Parts: sequence; structure tokens; C-alpha cells
Amino acid sequence: MPETATRHDDEIDLFELFVTLWKGKWLILTAMFGAIILGMLYLMALPNSYSGTTFVRAAQPSAFTRYTFLSEAINTLSETVGTDDFAYKIDSEFIFNAFISEFDDLEEVIKTLRSDEFVVQKLSEVEEEKQANVLISLAKQFQIIASQENEKNPELRFTWVDPETGRQLFETSLQLVLANVKATLASDIDQYAKGSQSKLAIKIENAALQRDTIKEGIRLADKQRLLFLTEQATIARELGLAANFLGVNEQSITPGNNVLLSVQSSPLPFYLHGYTAIEKEIALMKARAPEDRLALSDEYAQIQQKIYALENDISVSRLLA
Repeated sequence: MPETATRHDDEIDLFELFVTLWKGKWLILTAMFGAIILGMLYLMALPNSYSGTTFVRAAQPSAFTRYTFLSEAINTLSETVGTDDFAYKIDSEFIFNAFISEFDDLEEVIKTLRSDEFVVQKLSEVEEEKQANVLISLAKQFQIIASQENEKNPELRFTWVDPETGRQLFETSLQLVLANVKATLASDIDQYAKGSQSKLAIKIENAALQRDTIKEGIRLADKQRLLFLTEQATIARELGLAANFLGVNEQSITPGNNVLLSVQSSPLPFYLHGYTAIEKEIALMKARAPEDRLALSDEYAQIQQKIYALENDISVSRLLA
């Protein structure tokens, strides 16, 4: 008999449970309907969100044909001034990548959103120190999704409370991005051109200094030559050597071993050429114009050509135009 009582105590009386729930039916129904009403009010308070997507692609290479001269001028100037830290190539790929990079910082999107009524209302509901985070969060609703392996072009995607307003905000942001890319590119090229202009001026100054050094070296060499010739002519006169004692072919007399040596390699003194020839060379050197003397120097001719090329380089003027 005790075992039967224990078994009945472990069983659940469904009837008693139903009676208990029935007694609290109004409380349960009130809580349920209250939750439904609160949920509906919350959904009504939330603005509707709409999404939109489209694709963007780089312009055709032909669109940048008129800017080819800029790339050529940059390359030429880089070679002239000896720098390769400015790798701008004005083509569709370069501009497109610059466009994507500029958009990713979200500055243009945030600037556009600041003038939107919905955003202004949203910001008014939060503390000032939190407004920046709210703007960033809203700006991230506008995205350029990188192309996948099976897609050729990136995707433009946005989510906003009103599809038409979202499209306009996105379009305005993209126009600002494009304008900033153009302005940045123009500013970078201008700064590069001005920097290269300074480097070009320095190269011209250095080349001119090198030219002056060569001129001074030629002057000193001529002075040394004249002193030497004057001394040799004086010796030849005192010895009565008017004609070339070494012979027409400038060969020395035959030594004991019968080997003929040229005057260039012979230890025989230079005055043996005779004072007639030596004084003639002196007269020609004194009568020669400085410009003619410089023209005889290959080294001077090379540095002069270098200066001329630097001074007439039009790469900088083409970039600054």
C-alpha cells in the first residue's frame, strides 16, 4: 500500500495544471498582447531600409589618350633629374585605383551625409562626442565592394531609409570623390614639377660649375704649354737650331743598337724640333680665340651639350602648364 501512494505522488495532474493556468488567463493574455503591441510600436518607429546595387568599371583607355603627354613628361623629367619616387602613370587603371582608395576613407560620404535631413535628425538624438561614430556607421552603409574572381567590376552597394535619397547621396559622394582625385592628382603633379624644377636648376648650376672648372683647367694647361714652348724656343735659338733636328718624321737619331725611336717616346729634348716650329706653335696659341681653344676640348664640348639640354628641357613647363 505505501508503494502505491508514492507512485501517485510522482504523477502530474493535468487537470489541476489546466485549472491553474485558467485562473491566470487574463494575466497571460495581457502580457502577450502587451508584447505584441510594443513590438508593433517598435517596428513602426523604425524607418524602413532599402538596398540598392550597381556596378562600376574603369573608363576605356582611349578616354585618357589626351593625358598621354603627362605620363611622358613625368618619365622624361624623372630621367633628367634622376629620381624615380613619382610613379604616376595617367591611365584608366591608375585613376580607377586612386578613385577606390579615395572613396574608402569615407570622408566624402560623411561630408554628403551631414546635409541630409535624416542624418541631421539622427545626430540631434545623440551626444556630441558620439556623433562622429554615428556618422561613420551611417557612411559604412555606402560601399564599393571589390570584384570577386568571377566578376570583372566592383559593385556599388548602399542601404538607406529611402532608395531615391540613398541613390542621390551615393551619387553626390562619388562626384566629390572624383573631384578630390582630380584635385589631388593635379596638386601632386604640380608639387612634383616644382620640386623637379628646383632639382633641374641645381643640376644646371653644377654642370655650369663643372664647365668653369674645365675652362680653368684648359687655361692653366695652355699657360703651362706656353711657358714650356717659350723655354724650348729660347734654348733652340741659343744653340742655333732653326730646323727640326729630329727629321721630318719626328724620329730620333739612330742609337748604337740601330733602333729608331719616335720623339714622343724619346728622352731627347724638345728644343731639337727647332725654334722655327716651336715659335710658330707659340704664335698660333696666342692668336687663337678663347672660344676656339675651348672648341678643341672634347670634355668641354660634352659639358656644354649637357647644359644646353638641361636648359632647354620642356618637361617642367609641360607639367606646370
